[in-house]
Amino acid sequence: MRYRYPGVQTFTQSDGALFFGRKTDEERLFKLARLEKMVVLYGKSGYGKSSLLQAAVVPRFEKETDFTAIPIRFYGFSGPSAQGLSPLQRTITALQQRMEPQISAPEAGAYLNRLLPEENALWYHFKKAQAGSGKKRFLLVFDQFEEIFSYPETAVLQFRAQLAEWSIFLMIWNCVWCFRFGRITCTC
Repeated sequence: MRYRYPGVQTFTQSDGALFFGRKTDEERLFKLARLEKMVVLYGKSGYGKSSLLQAAVVPRFEKETDFTAIPIRFYGFSGPSAQGLSPLQRTITALQQRMEPQISAPEAGAYLNRLLPEENALWYHFKKAQAGSGKKRFLLVFDQFEEIFSYPETAVLQFRAQLAEWSIFLMIWNCVWCFRFGRITCTC
């Protein structure tokens, strides 16, 4: 039996039928994210920001628009010996997991592979996902984005540089960014 309240766990996309009582918040956030290229949602811990995104807003985008949602979470940096992924690697991995099996097909991005066989930039992975899936627009949902500040400065700067390089394609792809902050606001 599934209970309506998952405890300290957030509601997920599969919990959409159990998630209710936030229709006004869902509607406002959905409309705002459709109008703006970047939306920052922040508030006190425990207010249900992640649940609102995962169980209501993201499924609605997938149902009512032609956006493909890519949920991304960095998790806190636990030291260089932990062999953890960098923010850039976590973003690429989230894209690859979400877009399987389309981007694994031999024809997916074949022309990109011929032109740039050793490329591993963020824009390259999104372009390959676009070519393999036929999807043109992406909704990037960075949940717990403040965790990026636990990473070494070099990892944060690398991620920021890749986003800046990729931003050229934002005008083409018309992507929406949805950041979910806990208690920290970002000025980068």
